[in-house]
Formats: sequence, structure tokens, C-alpha cells
Amino acid sequence: MLLRKFDFSDSESRDKFIFDKEIHLATWEHYCDCYSYTLEKIFNKGLQRNYALNCRARAILFLIRHYYEICLKKNLALNGYIFTNTHDLKELLDCFQDQSLIPVGFKDLVTKLNYDLDGACFRYYLDNKTGKPFFDYKDRIELSEIIKKYSGIVSSDKFKIDKICEPFDYDNRIKKWNFTFHMGECRGLGHIRTQYDNVIEFLVEGVLFESYDVNKVYLPLLFLVRHSLELALKHNLSKARKLTNIVSDKRIEKIHSLEQLYNLFGGSNGYINKVDIEKMDLKTQEQLNDYKRQYEELNTTIHQLDTNSMFFRFPVDSKGKNHSIYMKGHRLFEILKLYYLTDPFITFTNDVLIEEGLLTE
Repeated sequence: MLLRKFDFSDSESRDKFIFDKEIHLATWEHYCDCYSYTLEKIFNKGLQRNYALNCRARAILFLIRHYYEICLKKNLALNGYIFTNTHDLKELLDCFQDQSLIPVGFKDLVTKLNYDLDGACFRYYLDNKTGKPFFDYKDRIELSEIIKKYSGIVSSDKFKIDKICEPFDYDNRIKKWNFTFHMGECRGLGHIRTQYDNVIEFLVEGVLFESYDVNKVYLPLLFLVRHSLELALKHNLSKARKLTNIVSDKRIEKIHSLEQLYNLFGGSNGYINKVDIEKMDLKTQEQLNDYKRQYEELNTTIHQLDTNSMFFRFPVDSKGKNHSIYMKGHRLFEILKLYYLTDPFITFTNDVLIEEGLLTE
């Protein structure tokens, strides 16, 4: 489990995850600052360890792509340009009526990571349009080249960019290998979820032990936790479909609401409630019910904070209206603690049901 090394029972650890709610601003500048700061910390930590980034590739690539998106939207707003509610990086680039405002080289970097219209390729395994994996087994992304070119881009008063990585020896063979992402090694939602969890571990570890500014990592951290929960639920539902015909036939690939996904898993319409739980060992029943109670608290909290899966990523909703994120006191800490405590439930429920004879392989 990604958080096995962390002790959440002491107040000192808890207090490190209190962020100042007054710091949160519904502005493109604030979101850019949070995501660029977080990327810089991830890269700095990754450079200090051998081959620590490839096992976090999908999450890192999405964070970079998302930073590009909010950076473009920040600069469009800075220059008074109107832009639609799109996630297509090419379409956002085209919104600059004066293309000379875009720094030399930036357009090329952005286009290279625009594999699809909304970054789904870095968040999911299968392309909904084709039903096939986004990446083939031999696909690679050389991130060191991207960072090298990004570091050479000059910001201006009309187009502002943020630092996302400290300079390093871009030609060093080992460094280049550390930044070589083998996209085909990730084979399914379970693997992608692990990559997101590994980045969460980096950030939690950084806040606890390395003085990361929680007022800057909280937004990416909440997004990563939220997406990991979505992937875990979808992975469970996909696996259960191969074991039983009582799982809903709804297209879970197109569902992003945690509330709806959980309902198909452990809620009133969930397959867990359709198997004969009474046949379970009594102690296992008690554990299952305890896990459900804790997980439902976590799922409800995250869903309430981010009802449309966008609040942790953007300062405005789909209609362009600013929104706020209000969390009392230790709420971020409590979310992480619940995430840790309920991991066995969302990871191993199907295995337990198989062992109990309630699902058949």
C-alpha cells in the first residue's frame, strides 16, 4: 500500500496537512502556480532516485499536459482573448489571434503532448472511440527532451510560464533514461491507478518529511486522489463483469462521477449488495461493513468537494463561473487517512468475494 510507511496517528503529521483556505484563489494564476510547483517537486525527487519516474509516467504526463492547458488559458485571459470550454491544446493555441505572443518553441511542445482532445490517454487505458489501448507496447516518450526545450523558453509580460523542473544535465545518459517513459508497460486501469498512487506517495512523503508547501500541492494532490478512486472503482467493476452477470451493463468508461461509480460497486445498485453476504464468514462480514462505512465517507467527501471532476483542475466550472473549495481544518488529512484505511476494500473486494465463493472465476 502506498501509504504504509506513514503514521497518521500523531498530531504533528496531521497538522502538516492543514492548508490555509484563504490561500485558495479561483484564478488561473493560482492553479498554474500549484501545478507547476508540484511538478517541480516531483521531478526534483525523481532525479534523486534511480528510475523513479517511469513507474509514475501516466500521472506525471497528465500533470504536465494539464499545466500546459491551464497555462494557455491563463495567458489567453491575460491578453483578453475569449476561449471556449475546451481541453484540446491545439484549439487553445489557435485562440491566440496574435500568434506572435506565443513564445518560440512553446507551441511545438504543447502539440507533442496533445495525443488526444482532453488528456484521456494519460488517465485511462482504452480509447473510447476505438476500444483499443491509447499506446502500443513499444511506444516511448522522451521527457528529458521536452523538459530541455521547455527550460529554454523565455517568458514575457504578454505570455507568462512557470518553472516546472530544476536544470539538470540533459545529455547525461542515466538522466535521459530516467526520463524515458515506456508507455506500453502500463497494461490496464490497475497499472495506471498504481502510477497515480506512486505520485501521491511522492507528495505525501514530501509534505511530511521535506517541507513541501501544502498550500501549493493540495490541488494536484486532491486531483490525484480523486482520479485514483475513479480508476479503482472502474477496475473493480470491469473485473467483476468477467465474474458475474449481476454487474450493471452501463458504460462505466464514460462515467466520471464517483457517486455513480460507487453506486454500481457498493451502493444500492452495487453488485456487492446483490451477492449473498450472509454466506460470508462473520468476521469478514464485519470487516466488509466497516470498510464500506469508511469508504462511503471518503467517497462522499471527495464527491461533494468536486462534483463534476473538474474543481481540483480548474478555477471555473463548465459555464465559466468561479468556484471555491472549502475544507475545514484537518479535512485534507482525514481524506488521506481514509484513503489509506480503505485501500484494501477497493483493491481486494473481488478477491475476497471469490475466496468466499460468492463470485466465481
